[in-house]
Amino acid sequence: MTSARRLLSAAPAFRQLFVATLASGAGTWLAVVALTVDVYDRTRSGRWVSALLIADFLPMIVIGLALGPLFDRLPRRTLLIGADLARLAVFCALPFADSAGAIVGLAAVAGVATAFFRPTVYAGPPNLVDEGDLPAAN
Repeated sequence: MTSARRLLSAAPAFRQLFVATLASGAGTWLAVVALTVDVYDRTRSGRWVSALLIADFLPMIVIGLALGPLFDRLPRRTLLIGADLARLAVFCALPFADSAGAIVGLAAVAGVATAFFRPTVYAGPPNLVDEGDLPAAN
């Protein structure tokens, strides 16, 4: 059995983080594809699609660089749950968005939440697995 598989079966906290991150990441990427198609279908404009992608991904870069060290000082579980709840609220609001601008605005909110979620997840494995298992966990 590979060490990664062993980690999934032997470290329940790591397994929970792995499954939650996998599900959340899959949902996020499916949403990016669906929103890109939706905005293009509504506007037939590459500019709107670009605005959507910038609104979704730029916060991850800016917030990650500016606030990354702060994430280590805050409770990780709270950050992860808060970020996912914010993204859930965005995805619940999306069916009611009636314009491309509203979709881009909601994507920006989801991008900010993802900017908090992703670095927090990446900082988690050292607290969940033994030092020798860290390369496999990462």
